[in-house]
Amino acid sequence: MEEIKVQPPFALVINTRSRRGKRFSRIVPELLRRRGVLLDGIYATGDHASLSDTVRSLVEGGRRSLIIGGGDGTISSIVDFCACR
Repeated sequence: MEEIKVQPPFALVINTRSRRGKRFSRIVPELLRRRGVLLDGIYATGDHASLSDTVRSLVEGGRRSLIIGGGDGTISSIVDFCACR
């Protein structure tokens, strides 16, 4: 299996309809920055189709460093785009 090297900067994608997503979308970017995590894109959406499209676009565009925020539904809606890359 090919080793995947994760390198910054990261894109942060948050499902604002997940249980804590709306609140976390406001505080997580700053918490990550305080810990030295470089973000070059923050994508917050409450629509699963838009979330899937965003992640697909990022991955197909060559992005390999993503931070995804949400619950089980969020992860299950995007796992196919990430697992195959």
